[in-house]
Order: sequence, then C-alpha cells, then structure tokens
Amino acid sequence: MLTDTMTLDEHGLLRVGRSWVALSDTEWRLVRVLMDHCGEVVPLDAVLRATWPDRTATARMLSVAMGRARARVAPLGVVITTVRGQGFVLDRRRADDGTPSSVDGGGADPT
Repeated sequence: MLTDTMTLDEHGLLRVGRSWVALSDTEWRLVRVLMDHCGEVVPLDAVLRATWPDRTATARMLSVAMGRARARVAPLGVVITTVRGQGFVLDRRRADDGTPSSVDGGGADPT
C-alpha cells in the first residue's frame, strides 16, 4: 500500500514522503503534465505541448528529456512508462513487488 504523498512544488522539488529530488525546468514541466493525470495515459502531443510550450520539439528532445526525468524520479519510487502508440503514464511503484501502483495483478514491466 502506498501511503506517502507525491507533490511537485513551484520550485521544481518533487517530494514523496520525506524524500525529494530537484528537477530542471524542462523536467518539471514534463513531470507536471504527467502528475496532473497520474496513473493515466497522457498523449504524446499533450506531453510535447506542456513541456515545450513556446517551440516545436523533436523526437530527440523528448527522448533526452524523458530519459533524464525517468532517472531523476526513479529513486523516489516513481516510474514513467511509455505506452506504445499512445503516450506516457507516471505512477508510483508498490513497495511489495515493484510494479506500478495502478497495475493490478503484478508482473508488468514498468519500463
């Protein structure tokens, strides 16, 4: 069971319980849009618009930013999963088996 609250403040600090990580501006925008729909698929175009509102982003820009964001939030037990052809899901890992908290039955690959 997940009891720690996950919050993202205006200073770029993602907090889970007593632990935290500092996010860059790009990581903050990316994580913010995913947190707004935690456990739900966020379409690729919505992630791109939210992360780079003033410019057209390339696939490479998203790939780099997503890799950095995943690495930054992983120590907090937060996982960002790609849903092929759909978008991305941000979720918390369950302490018991490491699967995302929104996955029923366990055994799903969270990467």
